Amino acid sequence: MKIRSKIIWIVLPLLIAALLITGVISSESARSGITKLAVASLGFKAQDLDKYMQSQWDLLVQNKLSGSQEYVQTAENAVVSYADTIIRGNTELIFAIDSAGNVTMSTKNLKLSSADRAELLKLYNGNKIGWEDFQLNGVERVGQTFYFQPFGWFAFVTDEKSAFYQEVTNITYQSIAVLAISCIVSLILLMLFSSYLTRPLTRVVGAMKGIIKDNDLSSRVAVEYRDEIGELANTVNIMIGELDEAYRQIK
Repeated sequence: MKIRSKIIWIVLPLLIAALLITGVISSESARSGITKLAVASLGFKAQDLDKYMQSQWDLLVQNKLSGSQEYVQTAENAVVSYADTIIRGNTELIFAIDSAGNVTMSTKNLKLSSADRAELLKLYNGNKIGWEDFQLNGVERVGQTFYFQPFGWFAFVTDEKSAFYQEVTNITYQSIAVLAISCIVSLILLMLFSSYLTRPLTRVVGAMKGIIKDNDLSSRVAVEYRDEIGELANTVNIMIGELDEAYRQIK
């Protein structure tokens, strides 16, 4: 393998590794920051909804109406209306299920498949309260969950995962694009620089081959740089001069 190729194969992986590590760290930092924001945002809405549910139930208890299914249903309808008011995006969804996995409250028309019902019941029965990732109707969602025992509800305050993490996805794609462009540019620059660095060596080798081929000891190698390569060329010239002088003496 030529020196030029060795330079490229040594330096290019180092550049790729540095860019790759930088991209991964940037993506993970962005994901961590957005996750904290999502937890805080949906967590605040979940707490607000829980307080509103409790206030509605307290009204029923204070007025001794908690045993009346009609008034309980009215309070539940009020909770649904309130849930609609705290939604800020089309991808947000607030709903609740009972112990059988039936939808008892939802801000949208929600139909559960058997797989959805099984996954939600797994959260319900596993007492999974707080931040959760799950699938619903084939869509990845994130959200806050909590129990509200008076209504027998297991509530979900959720949003589509892509709504929060779209920026992270964009950063990842941008990092990949930057990595690809950087690799191409680095490869071109490395080829140019390696060619510039190895050109004197190539000329030294060419000059030596010419001297050997033509038996012309009067030829000399051009000294282009004041560095190790230039010192090598100068040393070669001294050696050729010594050989020429020895050849003349012998002749």
